[in-house]
Amino acid sequence: MRFALWGCALAAFAASVATTDLQAADAKPSERCYSRMSVDVSGLPAEKAFLRDLVLSRVAMRTPPSNAADVLTVKFAIDTSIAGENAVVSVRDGRAEIRGGRFRALVFGAGRLLRAIRYGTRAFALEDGDYPFAPAKPFRQAYLARHFDNWYMRASADELILH
Repeated sequence: MRFALWGCALAAFAASVATTDLQAADAKPSERCYSRMSVDVSGLPAEKAFLRDLVLSRVAMRTPPSNAADVLTVKFAIDTSIAGENAVVSVRDGRAEIRGGRFRALVFGAGRLLRAIRYGTRAFALEDGDYPFAPAKPFRQAYLARHFDNWYMRASADELILH
């Protein structure tokens, strides 16, 4: 029974991220097509560098990596002039910079970037521009129900990070 539920969940996930065979000719006039992404986390502390793998894995789940020259370069930077957990994602000419006042804001900014991308089977498209992120509520938390037997109790730390 458990495997049947996983199959349904995976099918629902696959349907929700249905992709097209996106190519440069299919891009809107304001979009650029990219076949891969590179992420620079040199401005972050070493223990926070896992954000690079997290972002790349999310893109690779929808668009397989390629050796093509059209690369979107993403750079993370702590900018203390940005208050709280607000983040700004700026995309210009094949470069994206995600700035936030603290690491948590950078994670939210990465999510904002990933949601702005239009995914295809061989490429992804993104419009140049600014993509701001500001939390709707001042307090947020994740509820992990650990009082019953559920997936969160059996999942490894790697699975929790991935999902």
